[in-house]
Amino acid sequence: MIHPDALGHLEKAIALDPNHLAARLALADLYWQENLLDEAKAILSKAIEGEADVPAAHFALAEILIDEGQEEEAIKHLLEASSGNLGDATSRFRLAELLAAKGQVKAAADQLESVVSLDHLNGEAHFRLATFLEHPDDFNRVKLLLEIAIDLLPEDPRPSYHLAQLLDKGEKSDREGNILREPDYTSAKQYYEQTLRLNPSYGPANLRLGIMLEGEGDIQAAIDCYEKAAKVKGIAGDALFCLAKLAFADNDNIKVENCLNLAIREPEVKGKSLLKRAELFIKQGKAYAAKKDLIEALSAFDKDEKKFRGDSDVAANNANFIRARRLLEKAEHARRSQSPVLFYLAKIELMGEDIKKAIQLLGKAVGKSPVFVPARYELATLLDESDRENEAIRHYEAVVQAEWAHPQAHFRLGEIAFVEKDLGKAEMHFLIVTDIEPSNAKATAYLSQITSKKPKNKS
Repeated sequence: MIHPDALGHLEKAIALDPNHLAARLALADLYWQENLLDEAKAILSKAIEGEADVPAAHFALAEILIDEGQEEEAIKHLLEASSGNLGDATSRFRLAELLAAKGQVKAAADQLESVVSLDHLNGEAHFRLATFLEHPDDFNRVKLLLEIAIDLLPEDPRPSYHLAQLLDKGEKSDREGNILREPDYTSAKQYYEQTLRLNPSYGPANLRLGIMLEGEGDIQAAIDCYEKAAKVKGIAGDALFCLAKLAFADNDNIKVENCLNLAIREPEVKGKSLLKRAELFIKQGKAYAAKKDLIEALSAFDKDEKKFRGDSDVAANNANFIRARRLLEKAEHARRSQSPVLFYLAKIELMGEDIKKAIQLLGKAVGKSPVFVPARYELATLLDESDRENEAIRHYEAVVQAEWAHPQAHFRLGEIAFVEKDLGKAEMHFLIVTDIEPSNAKATAYLSQITSKKPKNKS
C-alpha cells in the first residue's frame, strides 16, 4: 500500500510546481511499486511534456515499458534520455542491454563506448563492450577492455574466460586488412585455469580446457573437466559428446551409448550425437536403429543450417558483418555435416543391395560437401560397377583433388588409363600408389608392364 502521507506530500509538491521533476519521479516510483503502471506512466508522461530537463523521466518510463514488454517504445525513451543528458551513463547502459537483446550489437557497442568514457570504473560496461566488439580489427582493443574488466571485477570469472577465448582463437587483422589466426594457446590455457580458480564449475572453461588437455594426451584430466562441464546447462551436450568420443575410442560401448543418450537431448549437439550413436549401432550391426538415428540427424542438421542462415541475415541487416560471416560459417558446417549422414544411409541401403537408392543418397552427400572423400569415392565405385565409367572417372579425379594421398582412387584411375593405352597417365597414377604404399604388388606389376611396353631407346 502507498503510504497516504507520502502520497499527499508528493501530490502537494506537484500542485505547487507542476514541473517538480523529483516529486513526479518519486510519485511514479511509488505507483510502480504498487503495480499501478498506468498511473506511473501518466505521471512521467506529464513530466516529459513539461519544460523541465527530463532524461530521468524518460529513463523511468522506459523501465516501466520494459516491464510491460514494450521494448521498442522503451528504446525510444532511452534514446531520448541518453541524448538529453550526455553524462547519463545509466540510461546508456540500459539502452545497450535492450539493443543487444534485439540483436543490434553494433548499436549496443556504440552506447557502451560512451558508458566506459563516462564511467571509467564500470567493470561490467568494459566487459560487455569487449563481448560486443567482434571484428578482428578490434583484437587489441578487446584484449585491453578485458584486462581492465579483470582488474575491476576481480571475483568475476567471465572476463578471464572471454580473454582466454580471445587468445585461443587469435583472430586479428593485419595492416592490409587481411584476417590472421595467431592463437596463443599457452596464455589462453592460463586464463582458462584462472577462470576455474574463481569458479571451479564454470562449464565453458572446463569444456575448452578439457579439449586442450585431451590434445596434450592428458586424457584423465580431460575427462575430469568434461564431467564437470556435463553438469552445466547449455554446455552439457558438448561435454557429453566429448566423453562419448573418448569412450568410443576405448570401445566402451555402454558408456558411449549412455553419454549420447543424454547428449541427444541438447539441441546444440543433437545432430552430431545422433550421427555418432548411429555409427555405434552400425558397428553393432543394428541397421534399423542406425537408420532411424540417421534420418533424425539429417533433420537436425537441416534445421541448424536454416537457423544459422536466418540469424546471419539478421546480423547482416544490423550491419554486424563479422557476426553474419561467423553464423554463415556455422550454417555451412551444418550443411557439410549432412554428408556423412547421407553416406551412412547409403551404406545401409547397400546392405539391402539397393544400389540405385545408394547412388542417389551418395549424390546428395557429395552435393552437401564436395570434399567429403568417403562419399565421393563410394559413389565413384558404385558408378564404376554400374557401367557408368565416365561419371565414375569424374568422381575418382575429384577424390584425388580433395585427398591426393588416396591410393585406391589413383590405382583405379591408373587401371582405366592403362586400358585406354594412356601409358603416361597410367604410370603417373601407379607411381603415386607405390609412393603411398611401397608394397602394393598390383601397382608394381602394372608399372612393370608399362616399362615393357615403352619403346626402347636406340643407342
